[in-house]
Amino acid sequence: MYRYKILLFIDSLGPGGAQNQLRILAKALKDKGHKVEVARYYPMDFFGEDLRGAGIPIRDVSKRTRLGWEVILGLRDLYKRYRYDVVLSYLHTPNFYALAARIGLARAPKVVIGYRSKTDFRRLSRWRKALMRWSNRQADAIVSNAHHERERWQRYQPGVSYKWRTIYNAVDLGVDQSHSAVLHRPLRLLVVGSVGADKNGLLVVEAMRILQSRGIDFTIDWVGAQYEERRRMRYRRTMDERIRQYGLALKWRWRGVTDAMIDEYLHHDVLLVASEVEGLPNVLCEAMWLGMPCIVSRCLDHPLIIEDGIEGLLFPAGDARALAHAVERLIQLSDEQRRAMSQRAMAKARALFSPARMVEAYEHLLKELTA
Repeated sequence: MYRYKILLFIDSLGPGGAQNQLRILAKALKDKGHKVEVARYYPMDFFGEDLRGAGIPIRDVSKRTRLGWEVILGLRDLYKRYRYDVVLSYLHTPNFYALAARIGLARAPKVVIGYRSKTDFRRLSRWRKALMRWSNRQADAIVSNAHHERERWQRYQPGVSYKWRTIYNAVDLGVDQSHSAVLHRPLRLLVVGSVGADKNGLLVVEAMRILQSRGIDFTIDWVGAQYEERRRMRYRRTMDERIRQYGLALKWRWRGVTDAMIDEYLHHDVLLVASEVEGLPNVLCEAMWLGMPCIVSRCLDHPLIIEDGIEGLLFPAGDARALAHAVERLIQLSDEQRRAMSQRAMAKARALFSPARMVEAYEHLLKELTA
């Protein structure tokens, strides 16, 4: 197969799900013989060392102004200097920059833009909506990591529906370990993600109040970044107020970012995923890969990945009482039932989330675009 010169472009290499997927894809493409580089416009470098260790150059096109015209010019210079065949862009603003940078170039790369979360059409400003529709029209292909997002956009903007593909996340943990599926006392619960409304933290707090009222002994750790954005800080303060109000302070721990996520998965008994706005959460893919019991909201692509009671447990999205009940259901399973669920989760994850499967899908797409 023809080997491509590929630039993967994102806002930063901070500790986010999109950044992790870019890291996995960059390394997998390089392992297949493609020439791969990464570009970013913010200096966060959580995944940078791993990429550099794999021999993947990182290009900085620093953003210094609100609009970021200098990012577009910097990318344009990279396009002309290194003559990429394809640019793979992640997230909405990088998508726009990647496409704007190639306008008018005599030799322009193909641009594949990526969607990583559920688009809330009701809350989009008119300006943001126009930019996204423009980006979709200009892109050579559009990749979502979830079927639900692809299908929603295909209904919303049918004129470019043919450009869309769904390519699921991949898992690259670098270990051959598995979860014991044995429960501790007190029960060890885990939530992973940046602190904010998108992870539905207040619903998790409410579910913990219900568990406590029913005499369930537990601890809960929240692992993830706490960004100093006004809305996120306000949401965190509201969560803290509820935690104190419900008497959960001794059970709840804010853990921050860690580079030892495998240890977190293996140390805890169950992962809680209450989000209703993500594409396909990395943490769900990783936890299933290790065979960790997962309790997940019944929305998005979650029911396509987990059958309730088979690979994990589902609860109606937005229902704190149902989330608490799901935790009780897990406790009531026998050790044999939990181990069987763990094995089925591992098998499903390896079928859906292998790096080989992801890179094969991207290579097929690149072949289509450059035929």
